[in-house]
Amino acid sequence: MRNIGKLAILVGSPLLALIAFMANQSASEMQSNIASYATSPLLRSLPKWLFGIAQTDWFLAVAFFVLGCVATVFFRRWREKRVSVTPLESLATDVSLAAYSLDNSSSVFPNPAVIANLNVIMNKLRRRGFATPPADNGSFAKDKISYYLHQVAAYMKEDGLVSAKRSAQAIVDGWNR
Repeated sequence: MRNIGKLAILVGSPLLALIAFMANQSASEMQSNIASYATSPLLRSLPKWLFGIAQTDWFLAVAFFVLGCVATVFFRRWREKRVSVTPLESLATDVSLAAYSLDNSSSVFPNPAVIANLNVIMNKLRRRGFATPPADNGSFAKDKISYYLHQVAAYMKEDGLVSAKRSAQAIVDGWNR
C-alpha cells in the first residue's frame, strides 16, 4: 500500500503542477499555447511513435512479464493474509471429528476405522500432555469417550490448551465413579 501511495505522489505531483499552471493562465493564453503545441512536429508524431512501439513483440513480452510479476506479488500477498490454522486448532478439529464419527457409529459393533482413528487421536492428545481415559479391558464406553472428546475439543477451540487439559483431567478423574 505504501508503494501505491508513493506512486500516486510521483504521478499526482506533476499533474497537480500542471493544473495549477493552467489555473494561473488566462483563457486566451491557454488557447495560444495549445495551438503552438498542436503545430509542434514532435507532439504530432508522438502518438504514432508510441503506437508503433506498443505493437512490437518485445514490448508486449516485457509488458506481460511485468504484469505477471505484479499479479504474482498481489496474489502472494492476498494468500499470506488468509488466516492460517494453528496446530492447536487443527488438533481440536481432529478431536471433534473423531467424537462425531464415534457418535455416528453403531453402539453394538463399533467400526474398526473409527476405533483406529480414535486411537490416533488419543495418542496425539497424550503427546500434548492431556489426561486420557483408561483402557477398559475390552468394554467400550462409547458415550463416555464421546463426551470426553466433545468437551476437550470445545475447550481447545474456545479457551485454549490449559483449560482443555484441566477439563480432560477432571473428566478422567471422574471416569470410574
